[in-house]
Order: sequence, then C-alpha cells, then structure tokens
Amino acid sequence: MKSFLSFRPYKTTRSGVALLLVIWAVAIMSITVLGIVRLIEFNLDDESSRNIEFRARQLAESGLSVGLHPDIKPGDPLLQQTFGPNESFTVTIQAETSKININKVLLEQAATAEEQFSQSNILVDLFASWEVPAMTALSIIACLKDWVDSDSLKNINGAEAPDYQARGLPVEPTNRPFTSVDEMEFVMGIEELNAYNPNWKEAFTVFGDGKIDVNEAPADVLALIFDLPQEQIDSFIRLRLGPDQTPHTKDDLRFNNIEELKSVLYIPTNPPQKYQQILNRITFNSTVWRIESEGIVNNNSKRILLIAQREQRPPVWLAWKEWPISKR
Repeated sequence: MKSFLSFRPYKTTRSGVALLLVIWAVAIMSITVLGIVRLIEFNLDDESSRNIEFRARQLAESGLSVGLHPDIKPGDPLLQQTFGPNESFTVTIQAETSKININKVLLEQAATAEEQFSQSNILVDLFASWEVPAMTALSIIACLKDWVDSDSLKNINGAEAPDYQARGLPVEPTNRPFTSVDEMEFVMGIEELNAYNPNWKEAFTVFGDGKIDVNEAPADVLALIFDLPQEQIDSFIRLRLGPDQTPHTKDDLRFNNIEELKSVLYIPTNPPQKYQQILNRITFNSTVWRIESEGIVNNNSKRILLIAQREQRPPVWLAWKEWPISKR
C-alpha cells in the first residue's frame, strides 16, 4: 500500500503548475489591459489634437473674414481678438502692391529702349542694395528672364533648358510668367541671393498691375522707384508714419495724388520721360491685399495666408496658403 507521503510530490507539482498558469494569465491580462488603456489614451490624445486643430483653423478663418472686409484697415483693433483664456486670432494686412511685381519688371514691353533699360535697372539696383556682386546680379536677372520669356533663346549669362539638364536639375524654364514667388526658387542661380538677403522673396509679388503703393511701400522699394538718395526716402518714411512713428495707426499721413506727394518729396519733372515713368509706376490706393491670419488654441498655432482683391464684391481670391498646426 502506498503511503500518504508518496502522493505529496505529485500534488505539489500540480499545484505549482496551476499557480504558474494563474500568474501567467494575470500577466497576460495585465498587459492586455495596459495596452487597451494606452490605446484609449492615444485615441483620446489624437481626438484632442484633431479638436485643437479644428478649432485653431476656425479661429484663423474667422480672422480672414474680418481682414477681408474693405473697411478694415491695417492696424485695426478688430484684427486681434481673444476668446477666453486660451483662444485668439491675430490678423495682419499688408498691401501686396507695396512689392515689386517680378513679371511686370521682366516682361513688360517698354515704349523706348531707355525705359526698357530703366525697368531692368530696378532689379540691378535692388540687388546692389543687398550687396550682391554686379556680375552675380546680372546673371540672376538673365536667368529670371529666360524662365519667363516665351522663347528658348538664351540671354547672355542666362540659362535655358539645356543648362538645367547639364546640371541634372529636375526643372527647366517654363517660358511663361511666374505663378507665385515661390516658383522663383527653381531658377538657376537664385539660391545665391540667400547669402545676401535670406528674405529676398518678401520684396516680390506676382499680383497687381505692377504699380507701387507709395503709402505702403518700404524705403528700399521707394528708393528704386524715385531714384532718390536714401536720406530723402528715410525722411519721407518718418513723415508718413506720423508722430508715433508706428505704421498703420491713426496719425499716419496718407497721400492721395501726385501733387500731395510732391509737396513733401522732391520728384524732378525733367526730363519729362523720366517723370512719366515715375507716374506709371506708382499708385495711391492698393487693390491687392495680403491677409495673414493666425488662430491660436492653447499655444497651438494655425496660420493661413490669403491674397485677395477685397474691394470687389464678392472679394476675389488670388492665392491661398496654409501651414500645418505648430507650437508657438
């Protein structure tokens, strides 16, 4: 007969296996539960991120709606609004016609050879103000012309399709006007401007009739248009800003016609051809506006840029650009 003790090892082993199975099952359940919890947390975070982006976009688009109204001027208090402690939008409005229309400068046919030279000289003088070497500037201008002109004939120091192919570049001149300032980045040699002015694109536009708004244009652009010493232009800018020297405030001095402008800025009327060139290049009212709106939710920022002719009804949208939501 087997003794009672002879069965104890068997029972102990079976109990140990059962215990291990229980521990293993508990571990598996714990891992599963933790996985489900993490998945729920991830889904909640993802849903929260989508809600934040949706709300930030709503705010940015609301800001655009305010900026599109023709009665809203740059610097208007309505362009900055807050909704509770963590939500707001900020809108900036800038006259797009305060920039140089690159297509007009490169393609517009002048009535005389002198006027044609003067148009090209705008870019030469602009690049010189950025301290770009003369030969580099002339090469960049030639390449810009080759990009937009309608033929495949290469300008001196320029670049046509074979030159792009020889460098292994995936693009070539389109032989049409630029559709955006960003497209200028594809032009051979344009990257050299970055060393002299990383923000060179801010000087240009592809919208409008090419006339520069004297009430909005920066000093370097006005100096090119009027061909006057920088000291005179700086004095004019200070006068335009008014006593507080802050742009887009109530004390700004605005000019409505050439006679008002001539009362404070020396513009020679001789020779008549040059005076007429100046008149052809300026305006006193912008028709194209750059409206940039930023919607903010909990330090998350959504930016949208709209270029539009807002005086028309309904407003005409010319370009739309937006950036992914980001932390401020």
